[in-house]
Amino acid sequence: MAALKALREPGLLDGAQQRQIEKLARKIIDPQSLASVPVTIAPNRRETDRRIAGRHIGTPVLAWQAENRASFILEKLAEGYDNDELRDELGFSLADIQSARQTRAIADMARSLPLPEEIKAKLDSPRAKIFTTLGRVIDSSVGRQHLHIEKDADHGLRITTAKPEFVKAFGKLVSDVALGTQSSRTLNTSEDIENYFKSWKPSERPEKKKATFVPADIIEGKSVASPATAAPAPVSKRTKSTFYFIDPPYFEKGKTLYLNAIDKDYHTHLADRLPAGRCSARSFRSSTPPRRASEASVLSTNGCHLNECVQPALRCLSGRSRCVS
Repeated sequence: MAALKALREPGLLDGAQQRQIEKLARKIIDPQSLASVPVTIAPNRRETDRRIAGRHIGTPVLAWQAENRASFILEKLAEGYDNDELRDELGFSLADIQSARQTRAIADMARSLPLPEEIKAKLDSPRAKIFTTLGRVIDSSVGRQHLHIEKDADHGLRITTAKPEFVKAFGKLVSDVALGTQSSRTLNTSEDIENYFKSWKPSERPEKKKATFVPADIIEGKSVASPATAAPAPVSKRTKSTFYFIDPPYFEKGKTLYLNAIDKDYHTHLADRLPAGRCSARSFRSSTPPRRASEASVLSTNGCHLNECVQPALRCLSGRSRCVS
């Protein structure tokens, strides 16, 4: 409705938008035909969501650009939809939700880079296909390897090098795509992406540093795709004993079985959040019974067997400490 009103009265807009709308309005043979248009009144907001999604997914009237699709999905999550409702009511899968977080993380990080105004303007263009191309690079294992990026279910992405190293490399990639030096055609296959990164000068390539961070750590302002890494909450003194039941997941096999498989970073984070000390827990899924009731037996799929506490067990599973029997 806003677009139709602007076509009838271009003077409502300013600057370049006004000139663009005036040019389009001159192509309309009968401006009076815009005075009355049929509308559909939805009974509620959710019904409107179904109609909008139906026009842009599946066999769409007009397919969304990657960032438009991501924005819609993340807005619905923020409004209270859960994963099942997004799937059953709007047709978005868990993979779509993960892809949306990744796309928004890429877009927000790109806009937070210290880039020339010419490039920033291109990133803000609603018709730009820049983020589709950037997403293709980061979706490829080759691209993630060169940029030191891992996929993250909560944040969209996790970067495993120092911020300056990543910002330097990601800034070059964004600039090359935004200025047209690279495109979806030149970065079409894994081989194309590999050759592109190999063409960089040594000084342009990000070095592997012992550091890790999430997109929100470099994004200016708030991002719905990636909440910032929160500082661990202080452990309060407990007046009662606490029981932890840790059921070790399929660590090695999990990634081939589940969409939300737990990775090393998750194990490490959980281990760091649990208080240190010995546990008075009973046996967790183990190939052999515990020798004493005060011991917790934890067994991972790679044969890691511990009879100590949950915390070192998780460190063992995450690969941060040597497994002992």
